[in-house]
Amino acid sequence: MSSPKEPGLSCFSTRVARRLGAILIISLACVALLAVIGACFEFVATRHIASSNPPAGRLVNINGRRTHIFCLGSGTPSVIFISGLGETYASWSKVQSDVARSTRACSYDRAGLGWSDPSPGPRDVNQMAGELHELLAASELLPPYVVVGHSLGGGVAQAFDAKFPQEVAGMILVDSVTPGFLSRMPLDAWDQNMLRTARRMKRLAPFGVARLQGNCQVDNRPLIHCADFWATFTAERDSLPGSVRELAEIRSIGDTPLQVLSRDPDPAVGWGSAESRRAWEEMQEELPKLSTHGRQHVVSGATHYIQDDRPEAVITAISDVLSVVRH
Repeated sequence: MSSPKEPGLSCFSTRVARRLGAILIISLACVALLAVIGACFEFVATRHIASSNPPAGRLVNINGRRTHIFCLGSGTPSVIFISGLGETYASWSKVQSDVARSTRACSYDRAGLGWSDPSPGPRDVNQMAGELHELLAASELLPPYVVVGHSLGGGVAQAFDAKFPQEVAGMILVDSVTPGFLSRMPLDAWDQNMLRTARRMKRLAPFGVARLQGNCQVDNRPLIHCADFWATFTAERDSLPGSVRELAEIRSIGDTPLQVLSRDPDPAVGWGSAESRRAWEEMQEELPKLSTHGRQHVVSGATHYIQDDRPEAVITAISDVLSVVRH
């Protein structure tokens, strides 16, 4: 026969349970309050930075979603700059004004980056090429175009040509991704760390944490919509497997004039392991074969960001392609 429970022990257990429940409720309320305060801080900070940094170009409405495009100069064919992973129109600041002296030159912010509203669609190169086509049509920029793509933007340029071949007069690929990017190039520790950071910032940015940690600026330029940036950056990065599969289906761009600019393979200049650099160098050598009029230039002293390190090389390549297209 079991002995009855002690009344005092039962009351003590009940009091402890109630106290723990109260502590849990208070803790959850504090977390919720901090989240609300953080979200309000992010909202106010975003409004303030947006008012201090107005868009350089104009916001084009496409199906209720605004996309930022910045154009300079006049003439044909128009040169369209396509930025790399997570980059905005400003990544072409050292190149665009020079190109605009001889023709119309336009850069833009992809959906969810810079001043452009996010898009509900996937962030693979085919999707982004389609969105670019809609933007150019809505901006009344008539084809054909000379497309200039850096890194992931090079993949978008290739996909754009595959989808709309009659609208591309020439192409410049600036250290562009290739179909074998993920399978042939091992991911280094820096890439894994970057991806982990991006996913963490995606979760924290809506509550102001990324901004407080100084993770809402790129190259000393403030990110207008920090939460959108980290969500889009992560989505573009996570869509890379799909993007490279789509690029693998592109066998040729015919006789379209093509200039391939590649970074300096010198270890003192580049980044990544020796194996990664070798793989990248081999893939860059294959890109000109997309066109019967393809040429490659290895840009001495340039890192992956050739348009920043050696902008004159990009300007010269564009000028060469324009000359061929016009004559």
